[in-house]
Amino acid sequence: MKKSISLALRFAVSFGILIYLLRFIPIHQVMETIGSVKVSFVVVSILLTQIMTYISAVKSKILTDEHNMSLTVGKIFEINYITQFYGLFLPEVISSGLIRWHRFSAPDRKPAEALASMIFCRFIEITMLLVLGLMFWILDESSGLNDSLGIILAMLLFVCIVIYYFAFNHKISLLILNKLNKISFLPKQIIEKIQKLLMATSKYQSLKKSSLSKVIGLNIVKDMISIITFYLFARSVNINVEFVSIAWIRSYIQIITLLPISISGIGIQEGTLIFFLGSFGISTASAVALSLLFYLRTLIGGAIGGLIQVADLLISNRKKPEVNKVI
Repeated sequence: MKKSISLALRFAVSFGILIYLLRFIPIHQVMETIGSVKVSFVVVSILLTQIMTYISAVKSKILTDEHNMSLTVGKIFEINYITQFYGLFLPEVISSGLIRWHRFSAPDRKPAEALASMIFCRFIEITMLLVLGLMFWILDESSGLNDSLGIILAMLLFVCIVIYYFAFNHKISLLILNKLNKISFLPKQIIEKIQKLLMATSKYQSLKKSSLSKVIGLNIVKDMISIITFYLFARSVNINVEFVSIAWIRSYIQIITLLPISISGIGIQEGTLIFFLGSFGISTASAVALSLLFYLRTLIGGAIGGLIQVADLLISNRKKPEVNKVI
């Protein structure tokens, strides 16, 4: 019941914002902007996005290896696309959360370890998003238009550092477990599951420096490619904003769309693009056209994931008769 209410509220927020924005969006200008898009820039951006998906798979492989999980880079690469497919029509908490977690944990039956690797991976992504956003905001001479934007990034980064200390600390995990064991009404099964998760997450505190460096390095490469794709998409609709400005704007947009208040960031993405790009004199039509290109990229990733899912179903259906024959 609570999930249904939450989903309904997210739909309401997304489409409420869209309906509000439609009052000010000149649709004909948006269509004209899309019609004059530089196709070559869009194609390059979409191809680069697939490289980002592969880098994410390599990064996840390093983290799952810490728990002796048998997932290969190729399998994680497939899972990344499949979650994009389900993300086209399901909330992110289900597509990137439950479905991804299930597929990560299924081969080795290590649900706690799979969840821990996903949590740590997302933590690194958010932290580096903030680090690069703050760095490019400092480098951007025009960012002085609003000093509070940099302060917010710095504060969020500090929060991430605090979370890292508490969430991935082995001693604190043991302290939490000790407190939980003293709560008599908590079922032992729940405590055991919490224990497995805490032990799995705290393991990343002792992650080898070489492994941590690889994860952070891959994340930086992925982020830089993401900034380049954002920049190319922007140029494809004649948005002439400096690269450094695009870099920190991207960080803000991705952080805001992570908030679980809408469906796939619909409405929120358009509003933030209009706000940030508008401060550089970019028209509402161009900002919305850029947002539509982002959705096109998501749609293509989802389509690839859908094809992989269909192929998996066909292969599994072919194997069933063969198993029956053997029996």
